[in-house]
Amino acid sequence: MVVIESLLPNPVGPDRGAEWIELTNRGTDAVNLSGWSLKDASGKVFVLSGTLAPQGGIKLQDPQTKITLNNDTDTIYLYDRSGGLIDKLSYENPAEGEIVARGGAVASATSATPVNIAANSSRIIPQTNLESTPIFVGLLLAIIMGALAAYVAKYLSEKDG
Repeated sequence: MVVIESLLPNPVGPDRGAEWIELTNRGTDAVNLSGWSLKDASGKVFVLSGTLAPQGGIKLQDPQTKITLNNDTDTIYLYDRSGGLIDKLSYENPAEGEIVARGGAVASATSATPVNIAANSSRIIPQTNLESTPIFVGLLLAIIMGALAAYVAKYLSEKDG
């Protein structure tokens, strides 16, 4: 199930080039997004392409989508290739630098600490750098494999000796 996970409609400083919309595939199967589209309340449309991996996400910057998010209020719609409405995310008057997320939650784009603005928010999502996750996982695997190789080498040398 693909959802509009979060968006940044009112970044700190100039908006152009800093606004984004993040989609997430919460399902267990890859989703082919070819022909899917994003649309804002004014009718501006961006047609998606490619495949979104299970539990994967994609952050679409405004220069790519050509969708300019209003700083006061807007709704973003996600449609599948047949034009069926899959998801929508609305917001009203986010402060500068606040990330609007599912359930009305908001987090600060300028700090790692989420800001709880509503007691009934289902989830607060701080801005993360998803691009660095594979590097972290790779480094962690390298450390584990190195430790395992050292253990096996020590075990074999003790067994032979």
